[in-house]
Amino acid sequence: MLEKTVMAIRLMALVCFVVLAYAATLSLTAPTLTASVGQPYSGSFAAAGGIAPYSYSIASRSLPAGLTLDADGVLSGTPTSGGAFNFSVLARDSTTGSGAPYGVTIGYSFIVSAPTLSL
Repeated sequence: MLEKTVMAIRLMALVCFVVLAYAATLSLTAPTLTASVGQPYSGSFAAAGGIAPYSYSIASRSLPAGLTLDADGVLSGTPTSGGAFNFSVLARDSTTGSGAPYGVTIGYSFIVSAPTLSL
């Protein structure tokens, strides 16, 4: 009887270890990252993996002037200057517990073209 109890405890410890050792793998998909100066823009980032809902923020550098990234992943606004703008987005899931929440940070380049002039 004691042997069966010891085996049951070992099995429970193994199951607990497997559950606690889980780490989510998140991925992040970006919208089309091109716009024109003075023209309204809107696009959404989308995370997958882990546990929804996800939150989004700028991890490094900055967005083109006139654009903002909402916590729900919507990138919107009207760019005010042209150029290539490099930045990183951090997406986090809603996992709780040890090591949580899980996140992924990916770098992007947003291209803002100058307005077309007509004569």
